[in-house]
Amino acid sequence: MNKQLLRPTLIVVYLLIIITSLIWTEDLQQKNEENIFLTKTGRDSYHEFDEKFNVVPMVVATTQEGLKEENFLESLSNICGEECHAHSLTDLSPHKAKKEGDGYLIVASQESTKEKFKITIKKMNALVPHLSFMGIPYTNILLDEYSKTIKTYLFPILFVGIFLILSLFMGTFLEAILCFIPGLMSASLSLLATKLFFETTNLVTSIVPLLLFVIELSLVLHIHNTAKELKSLKLALKDKYEPIILMVVTTFIGFGSLSFSSLEAISQFGLLSSFLILLCTVMTIFWLSLLSTWLPEIWFFQSESKIKFNIPGSWAKCWSLKKIIVFTILSIVLGSISLPKIEIITDASRYFPSELKIKEKMDQIAEQYLGTPILEITLPLLDSSLEEFKKIEELEDSIKTKLGVSIISANTLVKLANLKYTSEEKLPPHKLSYFALKGRIPPSINEGYPLDDEYRITILFKNINVDEYETMLSSIEEIIAKSNLHASYNGLYYHLMKAQKQ
Repeated sequence: MNKQLLRPTLIVVYLLIIITSLIWTEDLQQKNEENIFLTKTGRDSYHEFDEKFNVVPMVVATTQEGLKEENFLESLSNICGEECHAHSLTDLSPHKAKKEGDGYLIVASQESTKEKFKITIKKMNALVPHLSFMGIPYTNILLDEYSKTIKTYLFPILFVGIFLILSLFMGTFLEAILCFIPGLMSASLSLLATKLFFETTNLVTSIVPLLLFVIELSLVLHIHNTAKELKSLKLALKDKYEPIILMVVTTFIGFGSLSFSSLEAISQFGLLSSFLILLCTVMTIFWLSLLSTWLPEIWFFQSESKIKFNIPGSWAKCWSLKKIIVFTILSIVLGSISLPKIEIITDASRYFPSELKIKEKMDQIAEQYLGTPILEITLPLLDSSLEEFKKIEELEDSIKTKLGVSIISANTLVKLANLKYTSEEKLPPHKLSYFALKGRIPPSINEGYPLDDEYRITILFKNINVDEYETMLSSIEEIIAKSNLHASYNGLYYHLMKAQKQ
């Protein structure tokens, strides 16, 4: 092919890659599955616990006070179909429910999947009016929807805004486009790689396209300004060859080190960003090399910028070496004082805009009915005698009294079943009666609390941050230690807190 035709053809191919990548990744979804934020040890431990106790996702749904129970419970059950089971919370939290029949526990069926359960909850939220939800599956739904809004509206506005500012400062529309395209290529390649390797994105990997866009745009602007000084893009590329190589290698090593993280989300971020920094830089240099031979005259003539700020000159008059040293030391001191005061937020309900009051609504549901399962405790069973169950009951009462939490366990379920038949919320006097009452508990709940060789206690509370969680966990450990019982700790929320602390 003629060299004069080759360069324009390659430029067209370059642009087609961008357009094709953006179109093909249009349906790229963000899914924030809980296990991606767990360490490998946490995932293995929770998987073992999940298999033993048949843990299924669940959410708490509430209606406005005064609405009839029958209509809502029937509607929720119909929407559930084979994917979930709806139970009135007056059966599970009679002392906390303020209004008869306005709270429901939605439990996924054993045959359902997490994705199908989330779809069912979405449908429930759309079809049944006046419902409020809380629980990890619902929090993930909100994160997915909020992320979709960012992708649909915020990112396009951001890219358009950057391009307009670039055009304003560079003085010519053509220069702005030529410098903007490599950044757009980097973002599109990031989306393409995410879809090819991981199929979906998450809270962490969704940052990669914007990150690569900024890195490559900064690189292009640096080379562009050097080319303006040297009046040649080809000379600028030669002049900056070594610094570019150094930047790429060090950035690759920095991001690549994250791929060894035990957190899956961080590992994915490290793999994507390190691989893409190499590919995108190659594509950026390739683009600039094409321009250096196809449109060399652009960098020979100095274009007049429409905005003239003599920032370097103004700063040079204000600053001296002594002032810079004092300012640097002062910044380090103030930063060191401020660092311990910066809060690390691990409570996902606090990620949303405060004006939506999502956390407040969830906390209200937790206080009025049931909260999120924040901890799973397992105790070894010796003989499954009534005396052993009564000793565990004393432990459960101590935890509830001291910490103000709700508990689901074989004991609490048996006492609720006994309340229905004898109007007394207490354990029956005989072991045979205990197991008979346990058999009357709805299977969707009962199957998760077997009495083979271990006893499961689920602690439910409002969503809390890692510092408050550790305080609560320490209190629970102290109570269990005083009871002379040996306990193991597990659960999704437990491992999430451990992982996010790291």
